[in-house]
Amino acid sequence: METPPNRAGEIQKHLFVIVIEPQGETKLTIIVPFATLRSKKHDRTTILEPGDYDDFIHKTSYVNYRRAEIKSFDELEAQLKKRETQKYPPLRKDIFEKVCAGILKSKFTPYGIKELYQGHLFHMM
Repeated sequence: METPPNRAGEIQKHLFVIVIEPQGETKLTIIVPFATLRSKKHDRTTILEPGDYDDFIHKTSYVNYRRAEIKSFDELEAQLKKRETQKYPPLRKDIFEKVCAGILKSKFTPYGIKELYQGHLFHMM
C-alpha cells in the first residue's frame, strides 16, 4: 500500500498484512504494516529478519502496531482493482502467528484494534 508522502514528498510503499478474516456485515478486517527497523525507539514486539518473507523483507524490520488499521475488506478489494495496492503471497505460518500474537502483546497497538482482534479470537473458539 502507498502511504502519504514523506518529508521529501516521496510516496512510499509499505507491506501491510491482513491479520483477520473480514468480520460482520461491514467486512471489517485489521491490517498491520511492516517498516524497516532504524532505531531502538521502534516497537520491538515483533522483529523480522531478511528471509522471513522472501519477497519483501530485505532489511531487519518490525511490525508497526501503532499504525495498525481497521479497514473494510471491500475497500481493500477496490484498491486492488484500481491498482492502488497489490497482493503478495501469504506469510509463512510461523511468521504470521508471530505477527498476530504481537497485536495483543504490543503496548503500541491501539485499543480498538486489540478489541476487534480479541472478538475475532473469541468467535474462533
